[in-house]
Amino acid sequence: MNCNQYNVPDRSVHSGTNNKLAVIWYVVSEQEYDTAKCSILTHLSYKWVGAIVVVYSGIREPIQLGELSEYDCRVFEYWQSFGDGYETPLIEGGFDQIKAREFAISLATSQNCLWMIHCDADEFFLNDLGEFLTSSDADVIKTSVYHLLSENTFWVQTKQVKYIEDGEIIFSPRLRIWRTKFEPEILYDQRNSNINNTRHCITSFAHISSIKTEYLPGLYHIHIHFLLYKSKWDVPKPEGILSESPLPKIYHDFLNENGNPNYHINQVNIELITDVFEIDLGEDKWIVYAPLRGTAFYTDTLGANMIRGLRKGQFVNYSDYSMPIIEQLTVIGALGRKKESEPKVNLITEFKPVEATLLFNESCNMGCSYCYASSKPSIGEMTWELAEASLRFVVDNAADTLEKNASIRYLGGGEPTLSWDLIERATKFVRNYANQKGVSVWIRLITNGTVLNSVRSQWLFDNVDYVTLSFEILPELQGNLRPLVGGQNSYDRVIKSLKELKEVGVPFEIRSTVSEKNASRMLEAVEFCNEIGGISEIRFEPVSSIGRASFDEGISSEQKAFVREFLNARFRGNELGIHVRCKMTRNIDRIGARFCEAEFAVSYTGIVSACHRYSRKDIDGFETFHIGQYSDGHFNFNLDQINKIRGISVNTFDECKTCFAKWNCAGECLSKRVTGTSINTKGSHCDIVRGVLAHMIQERLNGEEILAPII
Repeated sequence: MNCNQYNVPDRSVHSGTNNKLAVIWYVVSEQEYDTAKCSILTHLSYKWVGAIVVVYSGIREPIQLGELSEYDCRVFEYWQSFGDGYETPLIEGGFDQIKAREFAISLATSQNCLWMIHCDADEFFLNDLGEFLTSSDADVIKTSVYHLLSENTFWVQTKQVKYIEDGEIIFSPRLRIWRTKFEPEILYDQRNSNINNTRHCITSFAHISSIKTEYLPGLYHIHIHFLLYKSKWDVPKPEGILSESPLPKIYHDFLNENGNPNYHINQVNIELITDVFEIDLGEDKWIVYAPLRGTAFYTDTLGANMIRGLRKGQFVNYSDYSMPIIEQLTVIGALGRKKESEPKVNLITEFKPVEATLLFNESCNMGCSYCYASSKPSIGEMTWELAEASLRFVVDNAADTLEKNASIRYLGGGEPTLSWDLIERATKFVRNYANQKGVSVWIRLITNGTVLNSVRSQWLFDNVDYVTLSFEILPELQGNLRPLVGGQNSYDRVIKSLKELKEVGVPFEIRSTVSEKNASRMLEAVEFCNEIGGISEIRFEPVSSIGRASFDEGISSEQKAFVREFLNARFRGNELGIHVRCKMTRNIDRIGARFCEAEFAVSYTGIVSACHRYSRKDIDGFETFHIGQYSDGHFNFNLDQINKIRGISVNTFDECKTCFAKWNCAGECLSKRVTGTSINTKGSHCDIVRGVLAHMIQERLNGEEILAPII
């Protein structure tokens, strides 16, 4: 016999089994292994099953050969090739199902059991069958076949319904069970029109006279092919409902991961298993947005209402299956039986950041009206010891990661370029140290641009990866909102530095802070940058009510005005070749439960803060973000406080739970929610976040084209 069998040393049958009652045999292709495994393990839980014979019929020896035998000594596994596929004629090497079945029957017969049961990979028999076989005096048994469409709904072919004695009905009767002493014939099905005429074959005992056949109605034989991914089959409507699911747990687990999403549309108790939101664009046009699937599509009001109902816990009914919205939700895998896990922030046992924000000083030569740090002309400078320790710390941490990437920001506090010598020394050191550690380091400078010159611009080109230039662009706005400490207009200094950065080729962006005082002038600012020339990137960011801004209620950003004017500026910028963005435009590409997992921001005094905006004890909210201190040559961290901050996520705030931007915004920057030691439940920029994200989704749906705003 030309076959391979996996041999297990101890073939003794488990105690307590009626090992001579029945043998179940399978012919399994390589693609069917996982499905067959569910069926086989289900049957092994029945004491009346004496043996299971598995014939692998593919052209290659399966890597799984022998795996099932290790579960139970009643399993006998064999491999022999019988050709490849039903799409190829037998003469050209196609799969010969008749020979494969004959081979499996011969092996099953050798187990010397009373009954023989043929089972395909996508079906199984219930345990109650064993009791029936024990008392039956039949020779051949035909069972009802229940084609499951869900856990508790099934379909039958009307033309195959058979009425038997006492008006009982048997569904789609199949001959799969016979006494081993009878040898069947495996015949071609004459109705078969496939290229490979063994695609459908039948088990026949017509050659044996006086054989007793019994029909077995009731729930014994379960077929699950509609629950599997066989998309070429049209899923029919349910014909009946079972009082309880016949599926064992192993099938539940398997189908949750491998089930056909197309069958979900017919399922009872199918619901949303992931967040799906409807966004109203007006005029019967809506966006359906599934953030954790990274996808969106358009629908109408009817579809939006269905989404709303599903989100409130409504189940999909039989009558819903033909609705386009249900079909689309099925395609993206948003419907099912078990809610999926959501992003979360895990607590940490060690703080090992790979990014550092260094606040070299708390000094500034400007008096910006909205300064979050309320900085002053001269307040100290970081020591070299502290700067070096900070840089070593993040590079060492990065060296322990697979990515080996570190990031450094020079920021205020105050104006970092007032500590120019420290910037140069820190940059030289971290480049060399990172190189020794095999770490790639990215360095960014955020500056007001007032103390740069051509020499420093050239140095930045040679040593720093990116520069953010804080600048209000329009001369009178720069003078009014960002004056020098003495009150003079800083515009001329900054525009000179901008041109020098441009001239030497430093990669840079302009960052403009927007309040209600200048929201209406974003479009004008874009046009002005176009006249200057050579500016490729502008960031407009809404003002945060921190520091000096918190003392002037009139300077807090009017959110809807920001969205409207920002989108107009973005559209015009695209026409002019200028990329206009804000932090919110990047939200579409980020998913998480937490906006920030705690910064490593080091002030010149050695204070470590989880947010660079709270670097001094006199800033309201400092205690919330204070997570460590540098002293005696090393950093000491308050891990409890770090985890407390990390634990404040999008799930903390009730208003976030129903917001379509929740996983992109991730609760927004925590600094915008803090008042003293209190955490505000409502974010300060929620309308901006939603307005910009909705527009970004539309841009993606329209192939990344920058769209004119629809306000």
